[in-house]
Amino acid sequence: MSIVTSQQLGQQIVEALGLPDNITSITINMAVNGLATITIERFLTQGEGEALVKVLKQCELVPLDAKQAP
Repeated sequence: MSIVTSQQLGQQIVEALGLPDNITSITINMAVNGLATITIERFLTQGEGEALVKVLKQCELVPLDAKQAP
């Protein structure tokens, strides 16, 4: 039995799911008595980054009152 590296297995999963090449990590979580989840992290493309900045420019950071703070 040969050992498969996470890079090799990850690449196979990326290809099997038809995901783009900019994936940085895949986490598969199968909780007992819970739902199975897959978390995929990836780098943004330049266009996605520009779109994110455009949206963030429309936002305003407002400090919470001490009463509202968690």
